[in-house]
Parts: sequence; C-alpha cells; structure tokens
Amino acid sequence: MHVHTGGPTIAGPVTLDSAMTATDIPDSGAGNLHFENELNVGAFPTADALNNVFNNPAGFYINAHTTYAGGGYIRAQLRPTDKNGVPTEPLAGE
Repeated sequence: MHVHTGGPTIAGPVTLDSAMTATDIPDSGAGNLHFENELNVGAFPTADALNNVFNNPAGFYINAHTTYAGGGYIRAQLRPTDKNGVPTEPLAGE
C-alpha cells in the first residue's frame, strides 16, 4: 500500500512508501486490511510529503497492491481530517 500524488483521474507517483509487499486476498474478495507502519518524520522528503498530504489531502490517494492485481486492487482519494498538534521539547543536554 502506498500514498500516491494525484487526483481521481491521475495515476501518480508514489509519495509515501509503506514498504509493504503485495497482499494476498481471499478468493471472495471480502475482508479487512489493517496495517500500521512507522515513518521517519525527521527525513526531509517524508516530512515535506506529510505536510503536503495534510495541507491538500484531495491531491493524494492510497493504492493497495495485491498478488492478484500488482498494479493496484483498490484506490481511494484522501480526504480532510482533524490535525492534532504534539508539543515537543528538546531533551536536556541536546
């Protein structure tokens, strides 16, 4: 699964890579997906990409790749959500 840049009719490049491989799906095509993945938010491209996704979610979509459909099995445009701020403080001595 990846986050791609692009509107509803655009097949865009990968913006945030989950590093997950194609997922097997049951023959019925029914089921649920649940994945959690950590991103290095200190890395400049990742931080910049995350800011872009939060500022303009409609310009991005997720695409889940499967062993059945390597090019993508499901696709969904992102939509706005609430942002949560996390206060941070430098560690002592740094």
